Amino acid sequence: MIVFHNPGLIEANAFRLMGASVKSENAFGRFGTGLKYAVATVLRGGGSIRVHSGERTFSFALEPSELGGKTFDEVVLVEDMGDLPDTTTPLGFTSALGRDWEPWMAVRELGCNARDEGGDFGLIDPATLNPPRVYTMFLVSWPKVEAEWDAVLASTFAPGGEVLLEEAGVRVLPGPSEYLYHRGVRVWKLPKPSVFTYDITAPVDLTEDRTVKYGFCVVADVRNMILQTEDRGIIAAAVTANKDTWERGFDWSGQEWSAVPPGATWLDEVAALREKRVSDYNAPELSNSASDVMIKHRAFKEVHHSSSWSTFEGEARALNYASDILNDLGMGLEMGGDDAIKVYITKMLPGDALSAINGGRVFLAERLLEERTSTIVRELVRRQLELKSGGDHDTLLDFAVEKLFDLALKQDSSLCRDWALAKEETEAGVSDTPIKDAVEAAEPEVELLYEPIHPDNRQGKTEKQAALAQGYGMGDIKVAQITGEYPPRDHLKERPKRD
Repeated sequence: MIVFHNPGLIEANAFRLMGASVKSENAFGRFGTGLKYAVATVLRGGGSIRVHSGERTFSFALEPSELGGKTFDEVVLVEDMGDLPDTTTPLGFTSALGRDWEPWMAVRELGCNARDEGGDFGLIDPATLNPPRVYTMFLVSWPKVEAEWDAVLASTFAPGGEVLLEEAGVRVLPGPSEYLYHRGVRVWKLPKPSVFTYDITAPVDLTEDRTVKYGFCVVADVRNMILQTEDRGIIAAAVTANKDTWERGFDWSGQEWSAVPPGATWLDEVAALREKRVSDYNAPELSNSASDVMIKHRAFKEVHHSSSWSTFEGEARALNYASDILNDLGMGLEMGGDDAIKVYITKMLPGDALSAINGGRVFLAERLLEERTSTIVRELVRRQLELKSGGDHDTLLDFAVEKLFDLALKQDSSLCRDWALAKEETEAGVSDTPIKDAVEAAEPEVELLYEPIHPDNRQGKTEKQAALAQGYGMGDIKVAQITGEYPPRDHLKERPKRD
């Protein structure tokens, strides 16, 4: 038999007055409905309850009651009057009250009531109890619950024993759990099992059935505690939890109103775990959210700053070439100088980002240097446009259009000017190589506009194109494509077939 016992006497009105509670605000139960829900749940589940309150003895029974042509089992309170006939009092609710309550909820309710009054409960032989006169005992006979008592008890109340950590209103207990607890009592079934067992001692908003009202609030309570703790073991276990655990779903960025910034210990541990994962693929996988938060707070402070492109030789060539292209386009990201845009190289950028801006600085991911030169140029141009526009879409669009127009005007003016000069010199008989001089002078700019070349091949490609331009009139054709003004046909030679 399950016995719930505590000092003091329970009044008969406690069984029938809905919404009446004389408990303190700090008590777990304060709605004035839980005892009625528990009684209905026990009776509906095939159990029975007998109550001893000092010298008075009560029990509960079910009697049929009609409503709208349907029959309900109304709960009645029966008081044992000794030699006199028992008295029965209809309680005004049926066995269907709290129809969604499960057996553990009834155990939780009766158990919390006993503990709130300084008592306790358990599987006890009533004959072994010798209660004082001012004492209350609920004797519950419920075979199916008694048969699984250990499991019911374990899932309803937080385990006792070792406490790994207690900070910021959260107790961390060893071992996984399917449930979250509040002051030792189960209040929420987690969507996934947790790595640790959590018992929140801080205030929690509960519904009338004593479950968590706002799930995101208790998630924030646990997450914020981990963000601020100095216990590296707790931090590491939480941020490397596997995908089948509750902690893995934490948004460590803390976008909610209750968010707190990560502590130094949390940042140090996450950075160390990330670095370990980079060097050892078998190391525990770090939560992407945790990694991104650490990078947000650390990446833009702990980077290698170069006043010139001081990287590996191959990477330097790629960056120098990309910088040359941007300078030719009038969009250089040159290093140094008071007005120059500062460029940094870093190992840490969130997610798959190849570049980012922060505090008026451009950050390039190291892996970007392994990409094609055109990719590097695109990232640098994108970030310069973003800096110049302040991130405003319309301003960025206007700036980009203005840049493109300036570039086109520059190219068009330069080529037309060279073409006009060459034409004048030809007519005056000054130049021996009319038109071609202008083509050769404009060829590098045309090359950049049409086909950026990898630095390893740039010199050879330029010489080849110049030779083709001189020998077969290709330069003339390119000039015509840009200026819209075609040279005389007698200056063009037939282009030979290529192998």
